Amino acid sequence: MKNEMISDVFLALNMADRLPDGYAWEVSVSNYSAGTDVKLTIQAGTQEHVRSVQEALQKALRDQWVCSWCEGCKWWQYDATVGTLSVQIYAVREAPPNPFGDGARANNI
Repeated sequence: MKNEMISDVFLALNMADRLPDGYAWEVSVSNYSAGTDVKLTIQAGTQEHVRSVQEALQKALRDQWVCSWCEGCKWWQYDATVGTLSVQIYAVREAPPNPFGDGARANNI
């Protein structure tokens, strides 16, 4: 369990190192009785920023991103997972492109 956590922390730091300059990011580690949670969070305000971050992390995450609306925060966020590492792009104020063109926002709306 401890080796997996250390591996996830190194993976998160490696991903953060690939981000374009100027993005706020954080790696957090939480210990629970059931295990450890390692999370990389990245702040991005526009869809252009989201695309830039996704392109930088494309090799590790490919097309795993799930978009959702966070009602309490009034922003969009994108989540993906690599093994046991969670990655989140958050605080996106600009709505995602809608492939359906019918006014629906994203996955869980």
